[in-house]
Amino acid sequence: MLGLLEQQARLEKSLKRRTSQAKGVTASGEKAIIRSSTEHHDLQSFLAFAERKQLNTETAVYKGTHYEYIVLEALKPFGFHLERVGKSNDKGTDLVGHWSLPGEPYEIKILVQCKVSRGLPSAIRELEGAYAGAPSGWTGDNVLALLSSSKPMTKGVLDGIQRSPSALGALHIDSEGLTRQFIWNAIAGQKGLAGVGVTAKYSEEQSPAASAKKGITQTIKTVALTWNGKPFTAGKKAAQ
Repeated sequence: MLGLLEQQARLEKSLKRRTSQAKGVTASGEKAIIRSSTEHHDLQSFLAFAERKQLNTETAVYKGTHYEYIVLEALKPFGFHLERVGKSNDKGTDLVGHWSLPGEPYEIKILVQCKVSRGLPSAIRELEGAYAGAPSGWTGDNVLALLSSSKPMTKGVLDGIQRSPSALGALHIDSEGLTRQFIWNAIAGQKGLAGVGVTAKYSEEQSPAASAKKGITQTIKTVALTWNGKPFTAGKKAAQ
């Protein structure tokens, strides 16, 4: 009889844990991360979903979601592994995940806020709020909070990043998914980014005017990363 009661108690505990996790609560009582959607998880699946549902592409919700996935995809080549967070649980955060750095295996926990606009100084206070109210599992010293804007950052934002006592950074990732700017403050550098550098990368691409006149190209300037002065290769150990 005692054995049956123990089995029943374990079963009830297991069911309670599963129910809590389904509601976004961990066994310890902390809120778990609620994924953004069961119908899309990256840019390709979101575009397919939008076409299937005939979403209005001019709404703020569509533009915001679209840009969040653009940022998610743009950061993959740099070694970021991110997921979009459900709005009911985001605390101001749009993307969460990890940044895998080259060299010896090392990961930094990442929080990202995405703005389909020019970043303003008030965004720094929001970013610090997201840092303070991070989801369970994304707290502690090994965390970097990033602000990504579809337009160039203002001087006020860049100065605010540098003055912050938290590990913060800023990205300019445009609507085409090109990473134009990437900076972080000294606090972030002390917490694992000392070996990472930023350099400019130039490429020649066909200009929109080429449809009228063949042979016209334009120079595109984007960001490239280095690790200890050498090319940054995501997912691979850096050359010594």
